[in-house]
Amino acid sequence: AHSFPLFKHATPLVFDLHPGDVLFIPHHWWHHVVCISDAAISTNLWIPLEADAHDRLSEAVVQCLTGVFERSDGNNNDTP
Repeated sequence: AHSFPLFKHATPLVFDLHPGDVLFIPHHWWHHVVCISDAAISTNLWIPLEADAHDRLSEAVVQCLTGVFERSDGNNNDTP
């Protein structure tokens, strides 16, 4: 919270995608995706940047922490 004081003012964007829709997420945009149907296709494209090594480490830490919080509140929609 100290590193990102403006985060408390952030407003989440929520989208429902339908067959044929595409969601483009720009570089450095944090996101969380939940599939509520039986099937989905997801692809990632990384354009190499100098900051990637640091960014990938930071993203991995956030994903681990997010997983811990989801499991602790019992609201894990990714589990079949």
